Amino acid sequence: MSLHSFFDHFDLLAEAPGGVKKLRELILQLAVQGKLVPQDPSDEPASALLERIKLNKGSDKYQKKMNISDIQEDSQSPFNLPINWSWVRANGFLEVIRGVTYNKQDAIQENRSGYLPLLRANNIDVELNFSNLVYVPENLVSQKQFIYSGDILIAMSSGSKKLVGKAAQAKSDFQGGFGAFCGLIRINPIVNKQYIAVFFHSPLYRTAISAVSKGIGINNLQKGNIENLLIPLPPLAEQRRIVAKVDALMGLCDELEARQERRRAGRVQLSATALDRLLAARDPEELAASWLLVADSFDLLYDTPETIGRLRQAILQLAVQGRLVSQDPADEPASVLLERIRAEKERSKGTSSTQHLNLLQNSQKNLVDNLLPEGWIVVELTEISDVGTGSTPLKTQLEFYEEGTIPWVTSAATSKDVITQAETLITPKAVKDCRLKLYPSGTLIIAMYGQGKTRGQIAELGIPATINQACAAISLYYDSNDMRPYIRMVIEKKYDEIRSMAAGAAQPNLNVGKIKETLIPLPPLAEQRRIVAKVDALMGLCDELEARLRQAHADGARLLGALAGAVAGG
Repeated sequence: MSLHSFFDHFDLLAEAPGGVKKLRELILQLAVQGKLVPQDPSDEPASALLERIKLNKGSDKYQKKMNISDIQEDSQSPFNLPINWSWVRANGFLEVIRGVTYNKQDAIQENRSGYLPLLRANNIDVELNFSNLVYVPENLVSQKQFIYSGDILIAMSSGSKKLVGKAAQAKSDFQGGFGAFCGLIRINPIVNKQYIAVFFHSPLYRTAISAVSKGIGINNLQKGNIENLLIPLPPLAEQRRIVAKVDALMGLCDELEARQERRRAGRVQLSATALDRLLAARDPEELAASWLLVADSFDLLYDTPETIGRLRQAILQLAVQGRLVSQDPADEPASVLLERIRAEKERSKGTSSTQHLNLLQNSQKNLVDNLLPEGWIVVELTEISDVGTGSTPLKTQLEFYEEGTIPWVTSAATSKDVITQAETLITPKAVKDCRLKLYPSGTLIIAMYGQGKTRGQIAELGIPATINQACAAISLYYDSNDMRPYIRMVIEKKYDEIRSMAAGAAQPNLNVGKIKETLIPLPPLAEQRRIVAKVDALMGLCDELEARLRQAHADGARLLGALAGAVAGG
């Protein structure tokens, strides 16, 4: 693809997944390769600009004294440059200034007489931001460490290799300095400062910085790493044309991004409205009409992970409300199923549960009961299952672990659909001494606490296993292959609700008592089968939508990458 046809298809390329971000990178790369604007043979060459720099015709703010040896064109260049351009080491026309060093007790969070603000790495985005400043005594900041319009602030240290080296240019003078983890680039005013900023945002710069940043835990840049950067320098007149073109194209990218966001928001709103109508349907006819609208617009309305996720939740919501499949009056009611469950519970525990069940008829349960179809009931999870937990055998007791043969499962395993192996095996002595229960295959395991999304996740044991105290085990009294998938589906639907029941500030935890109190809308057993089959079919459709979405993103990204490579390398 030629550069001309590339610009002709600019809007189309922006529609690819991550297209605008890739276009921004490509614009900057083309700019520093001399491919963004045409060359003018009448322009004064960069070599003449370098001769003027050697004479040090700068400003008072630019204090670096140049020697002839400071400025040299380099033959070890990443690519060939257009005529009248030159490769130049950065120390030929810029100065790297170190940040302000201060003790922690010197810094305060509010402005005060005799103090000056400091920018730090968190203030460096695409542009500088001035939030969360710290203030230090003004005597710690030298005049040279003040930030002036056109200066470029760089993060010199970061725990992330992606963040070290990030740079932003000051748009105006800043009456303050910058911290020791940053460096400041002061550019010889003979050079176009905005063009140098283009370079410091380009993939060429990021590649060079990634190669030289180093450190254990923290990635660091040295002053010399910046000074030794190879910078492609065009004639001064072309620098100005490049800056103007970059500004225009970045403005177009901003417009395209805003347009895409408006379209995305519109689709999200439309899909949400369709699902709201579906969930608010008052009778089977209205539900059928609303579902038809959703089904007919799958590809249009559900083309983002966000909208597909909402569709999954709507499917589960309809399922537990008894509105996903039709009721059959011939089905044995759930109340009869509950009597069988009670009998099994009494047989296994040897006690009567009738009194306990009667006490649970609270207002919330009655409210849910009244909203369910004929033949359904609402039960607490403890009415239909035994909910238990586990513990962690002491790690210092080697006899609990050496030559262990019994799986011991933690909450991390609940990220799997079926748990078929455990990372840790324990011994029979650990099971006996720690009073652990060996739960059979088919037991449902729910995470009561853990990092990120772990809390509230549910999985099924595919092997007999013990568990730790971060898990709750749900052993159904009437454990048919029909009932277990339905109960799991209800708990998956209640994921956010269950997570919200957790207590604790630093790491919110659930407890077995809260899991036991979870309300379960219970349909007839035959209807449970139909619901699970319908949900499986619809979730399969959602899986297909997500797979097509991922494939479209991958294909689009590959195409855009290939086109970008052809343009930048051509």
